[in-house]
Parts: sequence; structure tokens; C-alpha cells
Amino acid sequence: MKTKDDRLAAITAIISSQVVSNQDELLEKLNLKGFNVTQATLSRDIKELKIVKVHTANGYKYQIHSEKHLNTARNSGILSVDSASNLVVIKTGPGFAGAVASAIDTDVACNAIMGTIAGDDTVLVILRSADSLAEAMDAISGAIPNIKSKTI
Repeated sequence: MKTKDDRLAAITAIISSQVVSNQDELLEKLNLKGFNVTQATLSRDIKELKIVKVHTANGYKYQIHSEKHLNTARNSGILSVDSASNLVVIKTGPGFAGAVASAIDTDVACNAIMGTIAGDDTVLVILRSADSLAEAMDAISGAIPNIKSKTI
């Protein structure tokens, strides 16, 4: 019987050795290796392994974030930060949004933040209330030190 650790190792091996551009492709490759996985389980595994979708010359591909890539995203990937009511929109360079969202989700312990949604170059941070913006930005700046300087 294959364990979760076996599955995570297989996902890592697939992502590291092949171009995989979406969850359906990854699910199919896992099935070929004998893993019967649901979409929800695969989504949790992707988050746990810190796999993000990055832009390449040939489209998109999944990549496991190294600490170096995550630090680059934190330090230079953010172009601007804007807010309206209980929403914060962080614009990044292409492919950096996943790393920025991961940094917020993983490294920011703040009850004011409900969660994040990342695209390719945009992160949406959803706050519990409009009144919690200052608290959330203070918490985020602990994980992403230059973020306040990008606020418009």
C-alpha cells in the first residue's frame, strides 16, 4: 500500500523531471504510477510541497519553490500593493504571485487575514474587516519586509 510520503515523493519526482502545467496532468501522471488521488488531496499536497505555477517561454509549469526563489519573490517580486475595503491586491512580476501568497499563508500568523488567492502575477489577500488593514500589513511586513514601500 502506498503511503502519503510515497505520494509526496512521487509528486516531487514528477515535478522535478517533467514539465507539468496543471493539476489534471499531474493527477494523470500519478495515476500512471499507481496512486489513486482525488483533486482535493492533490491540492493539499501541492500546498504542502510549496509547488507553484510559474510562467515559462512555453506556457506555465509547476515548480517546487526553493528558499532562494521564495526569497527573490519576497524581496523583488512585488511591484505594488493596493487596498479597498477588506481586500488587498498585491501585483507581482510574472510567476511570483504563488510564492508571495505562500509566504503570507505560511509565515504570517494574523487573525485579521482570512486567506489568499494567487494568480500568475496578482495576489488577493482577504481580510476579516476593513478595520484590520493596518494590523494585516504590519503582520505581512514581518514576512515580506519591503511590502509597505510598495503601497500605492
